[in-house]
Amino acid sequence: MNITFTEISEDWQVTLIKHSLADHQVKIFAQTAQEIDIEALAETEILCPFIYSACDQTLLQKLPRLKAIATNSTGFDHIDLAYCKANQLSVFNVPHYGEHTVAEFTFALLLAISRKIIDSVNRVKSGSFDFTGLRGFDLANKTMGIIGFGNIGQKFAKMCKGFDMQVNVYDIAAHQLHQEADSMGVNWVSLEQIFTASDIISLHLPLTSETKHIIDHAAIQKMQAGVILLNTSRGDLIDSTALLAGLHSKKVAFAGLDVLEGESLIKGEIELLHEQTKRASELQILLEDHVLIQDKRVFVTPHNAFNTQDALARILTTTVSNIDNFVSQIKSDNQII
Repeated sequence: MNITFTEISEDWQVTLIKHSLADHQVKIFAQTAQEIDIEALAETEILCPFIYSACDQTLLQKLPRLKAIATNSTGFDHIDLAYCKANQLSVFNVPHYGEHTVAEFTFALLLAISRKIIDSVNRVKSGSFDFTGLRGFDLANKTMGIIGFGNIGQKFAKMCKGFDMQVNVYDIAAHQLHQEADSMGVNWVSLEQIFTASDIISLHLPLTSETKHIIDHAAIQKMQAGVILLNTSRGDLIDSTALLAGLHSKKVAFAGLDVLEGESLIKGEIELLHEQTKRASELQILLEDHVLIQDKRVFVTPHNAFNTQDALARILTTTVSNIDNFVSQIKSDNQII
């Protein structure tokens, strides 16, 4: 099979892929799919992108031999699933590589906020051991509201329970997850109760048309004054305009964000600003994100929650397994490879 990996830049990753897929013709690029000469992708039968490659109709229709997309991520909002279904393209993701990894990062953000870790480190580096203004707060007995109770949400809930927090959870798939909630001793509540009863709210759900801006002006108005928001999932779950308003009114006391609305625009900021035509909404999001980054009450990290050596290795080995299973299925169906 002709297999193409995009956004692979480290030597150990290249070695792992080539060793694991030695029986196939493999191309590996550090760039996104959009940055690669399309002729170099023309023979691709299995495309293995990361989240910054837009696998939309514009790209996919230029790959006539494509049979499957095996994304190196849990999220798949960068893939046009409707186009894939209409054109019988199989799509595989990596559903379980990073539940511990992302949950740990989320909790690290929470601890950095609750105990003013970053300010404390910077204070000492500046030559001062004065702890004026560095008083934090305990997490014990605070109410954590978790929106999204999949693998990551469940691991995060266990961590919160370990800190003696009161944990409320909400997920649209309530009928499938009640047993897990009961076994952990967390409370299953409505989305409305998450908004109204939480000291801290953490988002652990995919981006869909239903979940986009799940945190909007109306949601923030229902929250307790001084709420803390955490998002290590997808940036567009939070309406940036609403978050800025919440910070301004002090309804939101602090936010820990590993993702930002329209974050892909920030990566291409110079190019965006030099385009002949620009969408006002895109520029508005870009400006709002910059304001969030500069706000001392907001910790922004560069979509880094997934980024541990252990997790990255699991991503690639799972992707290789997805490819092996797909190829085996083709062989069993007596199709020509």
